[in-house]
Amino acid sequence: MGFMSENHEIPSVMLASGILMPLVGFGTWQLRGNQAYQAVRTALDCGYRHIDTATIYRNEKEAGRAIRDSGVHRNDIFYHHQAPRRRGRAGAGHSRRQPARPGHRSRRPVAGALAAGRVGEPGGMA
Repeated sequence: MGFMSENHEIPSVMLASGILMPLVGFGTWQLRGNQAYQAVRTALDCGYRHIDTATIYRNEKEAGRAIRDSGVHRNDIFYHHQAPRRRGRAGAGHSRRQPARPGHRSRRPVAGALAAGRVGEPGGMA
């Protein structure tokens, strides 16, 4: 079963790590300040449950506030975050996302190294 929005199932895919990811996400690149906040709120109101952001976008605070204010339970949101690359580490460029396993959704974030094409183990960095 995928994520739910109102009474609609959102097409999702189960990643190798057991994380359920909605196939369509809302990207926040080039959104700043109140524009970022309003866009994420509107996306969530329209049924998006996959929000993509990155440290370099500098809109994490607004995206987080929009998620909090939306009334959508955080376990129902797949939050994909790309952190800056760490020098001297293979596979740097990590992301954080809200985990989900078949029939179970946890509150703990899961990290993975997408730059290396891998998804991390639940609860830790890859």
